[in-house]
Amino acid sequence: MTMSPNPSIGEALPMIVLGAGGHARSVVDSIQRAADYRVVAMVGAGSEEGSYRGIPILSGDECLVRLKERGVSAAHVGIGYLGEGALRRKLVGQLLGLGFELPPVVDPTAILAEDASVGAGAFLGKRAVVNVGACIGAQCIINTAAVVEHDSTIGEFSHLAPGAVVCGGCRIGADSFIGAHATIIHSVSVGRGCTVGAGSVVLDDVRPETTIAGVPAHAIETGSA
Repeated sequence: MTMSPNPSIGEALPMIVLGAGGHARSVVDSIQRAADYRVVAMVGAGSEEGSYRGIPILSGDECLVRLKERGVSAAHVGIGYLGEGALRRKLVGQLLGLGFELPPVVDPTAILAEDASVGAGAFLGKRAVVNVGACIGAQCIINTAAVVEHDSTIGEFSHLAPGAVVCGGCRIGADSFIGAHATIIHSVSVGRGCTVGAGSVVLDDVRPETTIAGVPAHAIETGSA
């Protein structure tokens, strides 16, 4: 599932973005560049209000209902912090329950192979690469200049930080975080719910719910210095 070719600006469909932080602003920039959608509101947390590029930042769950009633049918969860997977899942469920569609957002500078697939609500950032036969799960974040090589699968709600590289034939489980400039070597499997530290090089399969770091990467105790 990929975004359609760019229509004229008059055909751009209204969309809302949940979140108002740095990742959400990056998502907005990519949406504006692609011109398939136009962001009519950002929905912040708590009392966070104001505007960004003239887009109002609203707060409160009730605004989602109002926006849906006004005919806004598309939404994107723009929260990308490490450890926010449970919140992202909750927000996705809330949006689906209200009847919103969750299209993927693909920055125009990203490279997406013709036979790659991108799930609902996923984000491909600037200069991200998803090569032939790769499968990006729903609500994944493939951040700036991250690479998913041929025939690799990224499980839903996983996040590849800027510059991360997943080599060919890998399997990354759902809800995993691959840190900035980490490298997963060819054909390695990383289990569900794993965290791979920035700059790590992963040579062997990783069991679920494991935190690893280093060159070569090894398991570390969560919360250790």
